[in-house]
Amino acid sequence: MNHRIAENAASEAEMLIRQAKSRYHEAAIAEEEALGFVQIEEKSKTYGITAVSAVALYVKAGCPDHALRLGKQALSQVGLPDFAKNEIQLMLTENYHPLV
Repeated sequence: MNHRIAENAASEAEMLIRQAKSRYHEAAIAEEEALGFVQIEEKSKTYGITAVSAVALYVKAGCPDHALRLGKQALSQVGLPDFAKNEIQLMLTENYHPLV
């Protein structure tokens, strides 16, 4: 009886994790789209915040290719604030060290 409860709970947890990753992925896509509307020359802080958020959402979604691509793209932007550079580099290093 307890084993069946544990199996059901674990199965439900796995389903919730898949759903959460899917929602994180949706949020990351939306945040990346929003990033396309921010001109770094005019709003560097907003660009940095949005870039950090989008990379973090791709990490949470379990999408390393997207996180790395966007992170490297953001890091190549002239005028990216130091806080954003540091956070993006840290996220990529902590999560994808062998890939960076």
